[in-house]
Amino acid sequence: MVEGQDDATESVPLFLPPLDFRGVYTRRYTYCFDTSGGTVSLYREMFFAKPPGITWNCLYDRQTDPGETNNLYASPQHREIREELHRQTLKWMRQCGDSGDPYRAVASTVFTLEDQKARAERKWDVFTGILKGSPLDLLNRNDGSSKH
Repeated sequence: MVEGQDDATESVPLFLPPLDFRGVYTRRYTYCFDTSGGTVSLYREMFFAKPPGITWNCLYDRQTDPGETNNLYASPQHREIREELHRQTLKWMRQCGDSGDPYRAVASTVFTLEDQKARAERKWDVFTGILKGSPLDLLNRNDGSSKH
């Protein structure tokens, strides 16, 4: 981007693990999918509880909808582009070593029981942020795999 080479890459990743979504941003489209597996992340529960059943599944065509107001994710006419953007997202996830584990599973693996309780009760004044150990070791990802 610094060198003005916008065409040098096909997409850039849009990852927000605490809210359980992954996606890509291309020259034309914004795409995200929900990785929660039906669970509700702590942050989604805290800050995005309404409307009930909110999902991160989205596909926006910024060329025809620059304000991203028309979600095309479920549109049968956009199935092929959605599938292509999903493949690009999975490629980015592999490159970044991201298995897409639901955030609750990651948090319960790496945070102490005291911090898990403090987070659940939203007692930020007692939340220490101290981890049980190295997240990579705890998640068993140092060999490229995940135990979740």
